[in-house]
Amino acid sequence: MPIVTACQGCGQKLSVPDEFAGRVARCPQCKQVYTVPSPEPPQPEYASTSELWLMRSEDGKDYGPVAKTELDRWVAEGRVTAASQIRQQGSEQWQPARVLYPRLNVAAGGNPFADRQAAGNPYTASTAPPTPNRFAQAHRGGIILTLGILSLLCCQLLGPVAWIMGQTDLKQIDAGIMDREGRSLTQIGMILGIVSTVLLVLWIGLQMLVVLAHLA
Repeated sequence: MPIVTACQGCGQKLSVPDEFAGRVARCPQCKQVYTVPSPEPPQPEYASTSELWLMRSEDGKDYGPVAKTELDRWVAEGRVTAASQIRQQGSEQWQPARVLYPRLNVAAGGNPFADRQAAGNPYTASTAPPTPNRFAQAHRGGIILTLGILSLLCCQLLGPVAWIMGQTDLKQIDAGIMDREGRSLTQIGMILGIVSTVLLVLWIGLQMLVVLAHLA
């Protein structure tokens, strides 16, 4: 597109093809020689301060200003939480990020940029800490482990009970219905119950053989 400029001698508005940028030209009005300026680079779409955004993390650190598209990318990467605050540049009023982005997870928190600041790049994505799981039922690992131990020490009849309870609870834990922190205790108690049950079956079988031997 043509370069529009003005002659420094007479003020005549001049239009010169852009391929003459940086070359010497002469004003047709006053004959003054001047250098054709280079065309101004196009301004980015977000040049207006009203289209730039700042983000404040939960620990009070500010980031930006950035374009709305960059802010959208931060949200998609999980670096903006519902408790973060945002505002447009030029405005003094902060607002919760969840007002502009309702899909944000309220449980997310902290400063998602913290682990990258030491490297000098606060805008690099980082992984937010996982949200603790909430379970409908508490585990029974301690009870099952106790039953398994007692079945080996004094009452083998508790072995099948520990086995069945452990097997049932492990299915609930794997399905996410029961607290998975009790998986180890439940598994150990179930194994002890299996061992005790096997010993009980062997003992019963041995007693039957003794009885049959006497009958014979």
